[in-house]
Amino acid sequence: MTSITGRLKSGLYTATQSMSMIWQQKALLIYMGIPAAINIIIRLILHNAQTPLTPFHLTSLLAQLFAALPQWAHKIGLFLLFMVTAMITTYFTVALIYRVALRMQDIVINFRQSMAACIDKLGIIALWAFPLALIEFVINSLLEASLKNTIAISVKWSILFLLCFWLLYTFFVLPIIALKQMPFFATLKLSGTITRHSLVEIIGGECWFILTICLVAVPFLAIELATKNMAFNPALVFLGLFVSEFALKCWLTTAHALFKTMLYQAYRKDFPDPDLM
Repeated sequence: MTSITGRLKSGLYTATQSMSMIWQQKALLIYMGIPAAINIIIRLILHNAQTPLTPFHLTSLLAQLFAALPQWAHKIGLFLLFMVTAMITTYFTVALIYRVALRMQDIVINFRQSMAACIDKLGIIALWAFPLALIEFVINSLLEASLKNTIAISVKWSILFLLCFWLLYTFFVLPIIALKQMPFFATLKLSGTITRHSLVEIIGGECWFILTICLVAVPFLAIELATKNMAFNPALVFLGLFVSEFALKCWLTTAHALFKTMLYQAYRKDFPDPDLM
């Protein structure tokens, strides 16, 4: 039986392999690049910079129109915004996982074929997007709320802890959606089973991703601090940082999806299922 240290190293190695795969197949970045760009465009159009809970600041005319709406209508609009972006991101991620899983079996398909193959999964993708949107909505509300008493702060941290547990329990939902046809709640249950089996490897890989994010953040912070005291065009500095951050986000989110796919395939080897792709 493999030791805990060996399993941690295995998870770390899998994370590094997921990143190196992107260097070999840079076309995979398009799967996370497109939804990220759509997400940015939607938020730039709909998000009200002065009131985060009001995503309706299109023009001064629309701003006046929606200003008359009650706060609950604004919150519904924000939730629907999260739902749309969650569905788009989930669909592209499922298509990415589907293509990579086939490639690991020496079956080559292109972007269009992978997207078309996942159309019949839109129903379960929508079901999965709902809790994702709800989680983002809750986190947004917690960040916006001004909690001062001890009980409220404890409740906030308890909710965040439960959300972290949920995200871990559903770690393999997207690979299961991409590679296996099964009901939604059965998908959640299977994801929890695989997570319990692969928890040590997940921790090892996630540590690698956290370390990578920290190392990448250092030069960005240094550049931002340096340019504050130097005669650089703020617009150019912002554009450069924005483009770089966008590219790195696409790279890391793609690598994370590949990491889940590799761990899922490793589980398949230990516990083969004839119904799996």
